[in-house]
Amino acid sequence: MKCRTAGRRRCGVRSVRRSRTDDRGGVVRMMAPPAHSSAGQRRFGRRWSRDPARTAAARRGNTLHRRYSFLYLPGGFAVVAVSRCSGPRCFDETARELTPGPGRVVARGGQDGGVGWRDRRRRGRRNGSTPRRRWLPGYWLRHPMTGFVVLVAVAAMFVLSGAQSAYRTYRLDKYGAQAQATVREVHRLGRDSYVLVVFGTADGRDVVAAVTDYRWDPEPQVGDVTPVRYDPADPRHNVRDERAGGGYLDAVFDIVLGSVLGVGGGGLLWRSWSTWRENAEDWRTGHHFA
Repeated sequence: MKCRTAGRRRCGVRSVRRSRTDDRGGVVRMMAPPAHSSAGQRRFGRRWSRDPARTAAARRGNTLHRRYSFLYLPGGFAVVAVSRCSGPRCFDETARELTPGPGRVVARGGQDGGVGWRDRRRRGRRNGSTPRRRWLPGYWLRHPMTGFVVLVAVAAMFVLSGAQSAYRTYRLDKYGAQAQATVREVHRLGRDSYVLVVFGTADGRDVVAAVTDYRWDPEPQVGDVTPVRYDPADPRHNVRDERAGGGYLDAVFDIVLGSVLGVGGGGLLWRSWSTWRENAEDWRTGHHFA
């Protein structure tokens, strides 16, 4: 039997048909080669091309389904999960989901033991229910603008911290003066450890300063004498251990981290902005999904 597909160099080309069940999922069907083609006859046998029931059964068994599920998180972020299945049972379940019928949910909602959240939203508005006020916490906690404000605040905190650290290092490297400091107190607080020292400035003042950039090898003891570098314009708050040296590594790390959070989080928030804004509006009528 000759191939009935016109305009093809050879038979047995797979046909792909795509359909979407709702806004949060989709199904991609990869069908088997046509039974009347040469590839279909080699795979299913010549008798199958004359038996529509066997051809349909073969196609059901050779079907690959992919379902895309979206998990929406607070702040406008989303996580995508992909699941796959194949076989006649999976084919029949997917066909029932896509086939309209009494009491079925198809496409964007309907009746299948429940009503889709979009249909509930429309029905609630048609019934004239009084919406909740926008100033309530339930509304602005779901609105993407809240996530935007938090994202900007966190990114700005890292960037400003890095910029301040870089500025202090620049001042010490260019205008810093050296002095001999005596350790007065040692505070061991893990990552927040610091040493309280006292030293004399070039103009004759005695300054007590807390040094966080202190070299802890060997561990400092009360009464130790250590060379420090201080900023003459602010000797109390801008001082470091001369043995530790300078550098911009911490400043660059904070600036890069803040930039990555701002750009990456902003992109995810921009892609899901409309979804979360609609969810906040749906909360006013009680038909939200999160």
